[in-house]
Amino acid sequence: MSLLSQFQAGGVFMYFILVFLICTLSLIVERYIALYRRIESTPLHFRKNLLAFVSQGDFAGALGFARSNQSPLAKISAIGCELRAHGCADEELQARMDEGLSSEIAGIDK
Repeated sequence: MSLLSQFQAGGVFMYFILVFLICTLSLIVERYIALYRRIESTPLHFRKNLLAFVSQGDFAGALGFARSNQSPLAKISAIGCELRAHGCADEELQARMDEGLSSEIAGIDK
């Protein structure tokens, strides 16, 4: 018995299953594109390079390096480097980075 004859033997409900299969596969493809293609990934040595700037006290260089990438981690790091370069207090720095993190997570969840 071929696959087509088995499909036809299943009756009208097989068409509903086929439509559900097509919708499910399209959703999987759309989520893959949204999560892995639209959102830029963080470079492998991003953390090491950023910490090298910060350990030297070069927050302007760290800010420029963080802004050179558009990944969510780089955007949040850029916020921290910019605030630290202007002598921001630790509590305000943490609060602003938490706000940036929340907005990045909301963008990814969307």
